[in-house]
Amino acid sequence: MDEVETIDQRKVGRNEQGALKMGFGILWLAIGIGFALAAWFGFGFWQAQTAQASRINALGLEVAGLAQVEDQMRVLSQSVDRQRVLLQEFEQAVGVQVERLQALEQNTLGEHDVGRLSEAAMLVRLASVSVAIFQDTQAAVRLMKQADRVIDTAHSSRILALRSVVNADIVALEASSEAQPVELYLQLSALMVKLLDQDFKQLEREGPKALPSVIEPNQSTIEQIQAFLAAVWQRVSHLIDFRSGQPVAVATLTDQDRQRVRHGMLSRLSQAQTALLARDTAIFEAIILSVASDLERYFDLNNAEGRWLVETLDSLSRAALRPDLPTVDASTHAINATYEAMRKAER
Repeated sequence: MDEVETIDQRKVGRNEQGALKMGFGILWLAIGIGFALAAWFGFGFWQAQTAQASRINALGLEVAGLAQVEDQMRVLSQSVDRQRVLLQEFEQAVGVQVERLQALEQNTLGEHDVGRLSEAAMLVRLASVSVAIFQDTQAAVRLMKQADRVIDTAHSSRILALRSVVNADIVALEASSEAQPVELYLQLSALMVKLLDQDFKQLEREGPKALPSVIEPNQSTIEQIQAFLAAVWQRVSHLIDFRSGQPVAVATLTDQDRQRVRHGMLSRLSQAQTALLARDTAIFEAIILSVASDLERYFDLNNAEGRWLVETLDSLSRAALRPDLPTVDASTHAINATYEAMRKAER
């Protein structure tokens, strides 16, 4: 009886050990399936969060663009008001010149010299408006040279003496270095055309590899679980980039992101053209610096076109939209003094 009981106990022990091994196998399999499901759902949640962040960034860019447009419209309105005031002053000055012409019709200098002085005064006033309102020194130089030719046809030495003052103002205008709005506007247009064909930067790393779909039949359960967990870790490890003392890589851009980035830069360059026409230096410089930053961040600048884009934006960022320009006040004062001298000579 004792021997039979011993044999039964041994059989029971072996059955318990087999059940224990099977339980550990099932436990490892359950753990592996749990890790796989967690990795899969985590990857899907990360993709959803990334898409939502992209949509939020797009809405932020649109709101910022609307705010910039409102600021530009307000600046343009203020600029129009200033120009309207200057034009009213110009109309008043023209009325004064007409009155002086009528008052000096019977002057001893004769009608010829009176007409030459009034015509020169009108041209000098137009040159002053060209500099004050339009910051166009080239047009001012042409008007002042025409005034000098008109003065040269006078007979009175008193009027001919004005040529030295007028020529001094012409020299000052020619020596002034002004950023011409037309040239800057054309550079911005060329930037927009080049930006349409500029390539984006290539990705710095490859995406995660796919999980193995076929498991070798000759592997044991433990080996299959270990292989599956290693494949899961290989996929999950690409979701986080571990770096130490290195710059952060540029985020991967989809085709929609690239289209949005390019469209945003083109829109800002168009706004820079508006700021250029309004002579708003602050908005113009802010837009140029923003475009230059995005250009360096997203685009490949190692070719000739890329270097041209960088150099052009650097040149535009240093352009002076409102330089300190000379005036023609000396010529205006000299002409007024000549009028006063002629009026006193009448008495």
